[in-house]
Amino acid sequence: MPWQQVVLTVVLLAAVGWSLSEIAGRHADSRGVLRWVAVAFASLAAGNVLSAEPIVEAMDALVFPGFGRLFFNVWITGGLFALVCFFRVGRGGTGRRYRSPVVYDLFMWLAVVAALIVITVLIPPSDRHHSLTSLDYAGEVVGMFYIVGNAYFVYAYGVVAVGVAGFLLLGPVVHRIGLAILSSSLGVLCATCLVRAAWVVSPEVRAVDHGVVNEWNFAVANIATIGVCVGLCLPAFTQVVGAARLRRVRERQHRDLLPLWNRLIRAFPELCLDRAVPAPFARERGKEWKLYRRYIECRDGLTQLSPFLADVAGSNDLGDMTAEEIAALIDPALARRGAAEVPSAPRTARRVMGRGEEFEFDVDELIRVSRALTPVGG
Repeated sequence: MPWQQVVLTVVLLAAVGWSLSEIAGRHADSRGVLRWVAVAFASLAAGNVLSAEPIVEAMDALVFPGFGRLFFNVWITGGLFALVCFFRVGRGGTGRRYRSPVVYDLFMWLAVVAALIVITVLIPPSDRHHSLTSLDYAGEVVGMFYIVGNAYFVYAYGVVAVGVAGFLLLGPVVHRIGLAILSSSLGVLCATCLVRAAWVVSPEVRAVDHGVVNEWNFAVANIATIGVCVGLCLPAFTQVVGAARLRRVRERQHRDLLPLWNRLIRAFPELCLDRAVPAPFARERGKEWKLYRRYIECRDGLTQLSPFLADVAGSNDLGDMTAEEIAALIDPALARRGAAEVPSAPRTARRVMGRGEEFEFDVDELIRVSRALTPVGG
């Protein structure tokens, strides 16, 4: 297997692993967009492995002459069919508008597979071990095998390239870059298919520098296929990076609230919420849920402590005070509550700081309070 093909196979397998990890960690993929991507990459990777000459020869010896070449071409065209389905599904089509093109593409792929089978049967067994470099010694029927397969390649690449080009101005910048790489790579693949078609039908093209056209065309096609993988995975990669960054932010915010939370929970242990993470949050949003839980416990604790905060604040309005001013009142308020004869007796709650409507703003305010607290043991 040429080194370019080895690199391509490794990239495709990495893309398969990436797609499967995205599927495993995502709950909202009802249309199966990622599943089509995984199938496409897996089929293309398997087709590249199956096209290795030792494997082709082993399948020919095991089944019948020509089976190995037929088999890996069916796998590769199947991967292209899945790539087309990814585009059909990814456009957001539903109902008959979605199913009709997919059914049409399915029949087209099955027709191509049937044609390849018929052509393989028509080729004499002695000529079935053919390749693009042996066309000068093969009959016209062998050429038809490559023309039929190549025509489907052009169709599949062209459909997705044109369709993706329609979304180049939509979405975030990184998504547009990924789509641009994907569309341009597919365009290059279409061009390599046209060069391959010229190679099949023209002995003059095959004669250029002893076949250098096919060598360069093969290398360019592999590089362009890697571009397809990059274009498809780049948006997902940025989303994962963004999610990892948000997870670190949530961990830091959760940790920064600890000094305030410790003081309030010691005073009001009954405010501790259930420690279990609800099922919808367990995989993707566990950190966010833990932060939200601690935020609620801190807010409830401040509400419970607010009458004592008001006592030590004097004439100052708790709602207008800054985070640092509130922080300075918390320890005296806790001491006042501890000294009260009936600390649990109902008292009128007060508004503590100007609680914003945005969760992020309010968490930041509580973090400012927490950071301003005087460190204590434990």
